[in-house]
Amino acid sequence: MYQNGFYNSLNCRLRSIDIFLTKDYINFELDTFKINNSIIINTIIKNPIIKSGSGEIIKTSHQKYIINDLQVWIDNQRASDTLNYNPDSIMYDIHTINDISYFFRDKINIRPEILANHIFINRNNPFKQKDVDETFNGLSSLQIFKFINIGFIESSAPSENNDSNKTLDCKIQLITQNTQLIQPEFELTSNIGLGASGKLSYKHRNIFKGAEIFYIRLKGTSEAIKSKEKLDFKNTLEYSIESGIDIPKFVVPFNATMFIREYNPHTNISGSFNYIRRIHYTHQFFNTSFGYIWNAYKGNKRFQVNLIDLNYVKLLKYDSVFLQSISNSYLKYTFEDHLVSMSSFSYSYAKSLVKLNPFFYVRYNCEFAGNTLRTIMKTFDYKQNSDGSYDLFGIRYAQFIRSDIDFRYYIPIDKVTNIVFRTFVGVAYPYGNSRTIPFEKQYFAGGANSMRGWAIRSLGPGSYRDSVAQAYPDKASDLKIEANFEYRFKMFWKLEGALFVDIGNIWSISKDEKREGAKFTFSNFYNQFAVGSGIGTRLNFSFLIFRVDWGIKVIDPSQESKNKLVLLKYKDVNYSFWDIINPVIGIGYPF
Repeated sequence: MYQNGFYNSLNCRLRSIDIFLTKDYINFELDTFKINNSIIINTIIKNPIIKSGSGEIIKTSHQKYIINDLQVWIDNQRASDTLNYNPDSIMYDIHTINDISYFFRDKINIRPEILANHIFINRNNPFKQKDVDETFNGLSSLQIFKFINIGFIESSAPSENNDSNKTLDCKIQLITQNTQLIQPEFELTSNIGLGASGKLSYKHRNIFKGAEIFYIRLKGTSEAIKSKEKLDFKNTLEYSIESGIDIPKFVVPFNATMFIREYNPHTNISGSFNYIRRIHYTHQFFNTSFGYIWNAYKGNKRFQVNLIDLNYVKLLKYDSVFLQSISNSYLKYTFEDHLVSMSSFSYSYAKSLVKLNPFFYVRYNCEFAGNTLRTIMKTFDYKQNSDGSYDLFGIRYAQFIRSDIDFRYYIPIDKVTNIVFRTFVGVAYPYGNSRTIPFEKQYFAGGANSMRGWAIRSLGPGSYRDSVAQAYPDKASDLKIEANFEYRFKMFWKLEGALFVDIGNIWSISKDEKREGAKFTFSNFYNQFAVGSGIGTRLNFSFLIFRVDWGIKVIDPSQESKNKLVLLKYKDVNYSFWDIINPVIGIGYPF
């Protein structure tokens, strides 16, 4: 049977050379006379023994096996012994596709061709453990079965190839789970501050009998942002509705079933509406997208391509003081109503975790916006605005390229101690139909998962310093460079500690006369890095990590050169205690 256990794990390794072994041929010797309370397990593989006509005992070699019969049993009620299933004992609906017989109890609850696309064991082919593993993983990826069992028994039927190889009958048992699920959720959040989120979701795992996952989610979130000038908090609100469907294949105008085995492809179609109220403004956000997700290299590599990603942002109202502060500035154009039509590509790779060995994670993302629309409008000679830009339905659409990379490296010292390094580099460049990057696509620094010595969106850009400080910060720009170092260690019970250093900032690509020192220059950017340090405590309950980090400003690039080391010069720059120390509360590790 294909199931967990020491014997089966060993058998899997032996089957990698395409030999099917039963446990009768496997013995173990245990050696306990070793240091460190360890046990050495020696595995002994016995060869088959036969008797000649004269009674002589002859040792032979293990034979390879050929798949003879292949059956799939789909049951929606209970788990039973697959190998003893009898189609005459219970009413089953029987279908045959590509020499595979499918037995459906009561009714067909999933199209047989969908199962066939995820079964890689074939009749008249040699037994291969790789085929078994990939079949198990392929069926699991459909997310509609709560029990999967792949069993083999030796068959008396001869090989159709007329060779000496023995044959196996394979029976696959699939027990379906409830296809419909309504799930309420409540969670603590730390997207822009600290808050709570309530969610109600409905999911149908097999809506068109092709293992398609349809979902709809209602969500409400409230988070508190700390004032820049004092220990004061203001709430932000967000309401959203999202719906979509995940299809377990490439939806393309040609047959793409050949990719299922290697890449486990999915097609995603989604749409959403968000109402967002921040401290200074309120806006609505509409989104619809169509794209593909697939894996490679044993699941370690993940690719996502969104062919269509359409966003419409409608600004509803501004705080009057905030509106006055951004008038006649670079920021003014980032807060206009706008349309973003883009395509995107993302790639991630995670090295397989081997206990107490270093491992890493890398994610790359690239977005292109507005190119198709501009090409169409130029081709059909649409009327331009006075500044040479185009509008669609009276709304200016954005045109830009945005690309970033996130790299993380984890070094385990022992079971409870780790050193973690993270670096992030991102840049967004407007061109063509845009003078600026839309605000929601800009980068920011500060907060629980970034530069922890600064409140969220309060750092930068560059060495720029507000002439009139805003109570609740909302800084963002086109380029971000950041590096984070953290030493994590166990304290006692569920309590963990951390020491960390954060280095980074954001910059603008274009010159902004209203924000002196904000522009990135190769000759000076390294002098504009902010440096923060601090200590943290975490309550690790496995299912939830509650975190409190105390970030300390060490170097503040917004100060004059002689006073940038604010940890020592805080009195000279008239900083209070809460200007130097920034407590942040987060959920989960920062990276």
